[in-house]
Amino acid sequence: MEGKLIGLLAQGIGAGDHVGLHLYNSAEFIETALALVKIRAVPININYRYVAAELRYLFEDADLK
Repeated sequence: MEGKLIGLLAQGIGAGDHVGLHLYNSAEFIETALALVKIRAVPININYRYVAAELRYLFEDADLK
């Protein structure tokens, strides 16, 4: 998980940032979500079945980074 933390911090992700996770349910999803919580960012799950209109709404409403 330390590698994920370093990568997120290097990308400028920090406390309070809303970060979209467009991943299947997997170990990578859990690892990334936990790393985000550890740096006090907010993981937002993005359903991989969303269509364009749903994605557009999510990106506008959730203020994703």
